[in-house]
Amino acid sequence: MTQRFVFVSLFLCFFCSCNNSYQAIELESNQTAKSETEEKFPLKFDAANVDLGEAETHFEHSFSFRNDSDETIDRMKLLSSCGCAKITITPESVAPRQEGRVLLEIDQTGKGFGQQLYTGFVEYQVKGKYYLQHLNIKTNNGNGVSISPKQIEIDSYSVTVHAA
Repeated sequence: MTQRFVFVSLFLCFFCSCNNSYQAIELESNQTAKSETEEKFPLKFDAANVDLGEAETHFEHSFSFRNDSDETIDRMKLLSSCGCAKITITPESVAPRQEGRVLLEIDQTGKGFGQQLYTGFVEYQVKGKYYLQHLNIKTNNGNGVSISPKQIEIDSYSVTVHAA
């Protein structure tokens, strides 16, 4: 049973790229999936999806959460959607009603222009149910065209560039 859960997790990790969007799901012990809105997740995140707009090449974002279950959650697995994202959690063991944070560190070197989506995965088990929480960061790295100054003169010809 645990092997199936690990297989599903690895499948998601290896076949998802930085530009795909995700939805949090819960995997029960019988391997059926339910959406986040159908049933309550034990770890409540303040925001699982953030849009940072234009971001630096290297940046990080912290996702705050609280353990709303009656059990300590101490064996969490952390995965990321690509090699450009590093994910850490504090604390590693979360008691009932305790708060914590997941830090997603991103290196966008070589990612090009346009919208990018980076995802961190937090896997854990409470009372025999498996949970997989997705934490998404969206960035927009511009359109790739930047001209400065806005007017260029070449001999007797003048070209003016207007922003679209």
